Amino acid sequence: LGSGADFVCDGAADQAEFKQAIATVSAAGGGIVEAFPGSYVLSAEVALLDSVTLRAQARRGAVLRMAVGVVGAEGHVVSRGRHDVHVEGFVIDGAANGVQTNGIMFVTDAHPQDGQRTIGFSARDNLVRVKKESHSYGIWSSRGQDGLITDNQVEGGYTAADWLEIASTNTWATRVLDQELIELYGSIRVRVVGNRCIGGSNAGIFVGSLMNNVFAIVEDCVVEGNTIVDCQHAIQCPIVYGPGLGDLGWGGFDRLVIAHNTVARAHVSGVDVFIASNGQPLGLDRPFVGGILVHANT
Repeated sequence: LGSGADFVCDGAADQAEFKQAIATVSAAGGGIVEAFPGSYVLSAEVALLDSVTLRAQARRGAVLRMAVGVVGAEGHVVSRGRHDVHVEGFVIDGAANGVQTNGIMFVTDAHPQDGQRTIGFSARDNLVRVKKESHSYGIWSSRGQDGLITDNQVEGGYTAADWLEIASTNTWATRVLDQELIELYGSIRVRVVGNRCIGGSNAGIFVGSLMNNVFAIVEDCVVEGNTIVDCQHAIQCPIVYGPGLGDLGWGGFDRLVIAHNTVARAHVSGVDVFIASNGQPLGLDRPFVGGILVHANT
């Protein structure tokens, strides 16, 4: 992809050329779609297909950003129920042009509902920025399975000075939204290793289980060796249930490891594991905790 490549982008709706290249490689049995250095402007998501690695030819030399005024794009690069998909070496600039959207997403084919999971995925060595003061995620595994998120830097735009101002003016409700830099929700066998998460308004790394009539247990996941700086919460792990989430859902953690992470300036909490009831009695909901190891974090 890019000038002189098999598929040449023109700087407008470049996801069209990405779509052609990804479809060609996937139909041939899989392989690598490589983007030459440069800026690529999107008007919709780049949708991954089975057995495709999307790779920047030069490390962080290919920049993806949404065009001004784009509405309804859920993410920059998205896998919806695909197998063996990988994103490597890009700059995903979700802070550009005032467009609120997510960065890299590995979700089900019926997202946000349950469905066919994305299985066998990775996000490696990307720089991902998300829009400040927005409800958006940098790298998001929602019910992903058998994944690796490693060596990425994810930025939310908040600085130590911002946190001092927010605290002194008591503007938490208006300026601190549910921005997670890396999120695992209902995921199975996903490793989050060696990433840098900087300036997230809610959590640097969020590992969550929402009890809403689907099987949403976080199972066999590892959060290890990451560095989290200037986030409200460094690592946050809630099991959430309450009004509107149904009475038959299962949620919780089964073998979750949080180890050897380094935290600097967590402005509310370092590692936070809790059950949130939203004011509703437990009833038939079933929060499940089958083993959490929190070890040697600093």
